[in-house]
Amino acid sequence: MSAIHNRLPVLAAEIRAAHDDVRRGALVVAERALSAGHALVEAKALVAHGEWAEWLAANAQFSERTARRYMTLARISHRV
Repeated sequence: MSAIHNRLPVLAAEIRAAHDDVRRGALVVAERALSAGHALVEAKALVAHGEWAEWLAANAQFSERTARRYMTLARISHRV
């Protein structure tokens, strides 16, 4: 039974390391989502009126709905 208890410190270290990785990953995801949103806002301002959906389809590998989410996130971040 003591061998099982000896494993607990190892598991605790693994759990802490995994959690630290998740936190760092979440920060990277948030930063990249903001970056994409800001770039999309700028791109939309430069694309001719009525051509946004076509431009987005040709230049992004995600839906217009996802683009709107990124752009909303970027706009909200300016207000905070």
